Amino acid sequence: MGKGTDSVAKSSAELEDEIQTIRGEMTDIVGELDTRRHEMLDVRVQIRRHPVRFAVAAGIVAGIAIGAIALARWRRSRERRPLEQLSHLLMALRRVVVHPEADRRRGIPGRLAVALGTAGARLAFDYARQLLAARYAAAPRTPTPALTEGTSLSRTG
Repeated sequence: MGKGTDSVAKSSAELEDEIQTIRGEMTDIVGELDTRRHEMLDVRVQIRRHPVRFAVAAGIVAGIAIGAIALARWRRSRERRPLEQLSHLLMALRRVVVHPEADRRRGIPGRLAVALGTAGARLAFDYARQLLAARYAAAPRTPTPALTEGTSLSRTG
């Protein structure tokens, strides 16, 4: 037939041997890939192999977490200051006066009512807290009687 007949004329035994060889090589490759996958996903192995990189990454994550917590605490403490609360109230009132068309659903009366209601509730809460603090700070404390021999805390005793 021609030049191509040799490749076509391979016996089935030769083809099976070639297939088995290729399968063996593929099995080795797949086994190696599986081993590398396990090593790559094993955190302990990665820490052992790359301790400096892991320390830097852990430091960055810890720094971000600590920074986020510190920022949240700073903002919360800043929002509790009376002048900051007053500035929030004044900004809200300014928005109501300058941009009444911003929210037509509630309009000026609704926004003003919300702003004044919030301010009033905060003032009432602060006043009640001061009254309670003054009341309980002035109340005399009676010492609890000490247990003597023969007395017990049980009701049946």
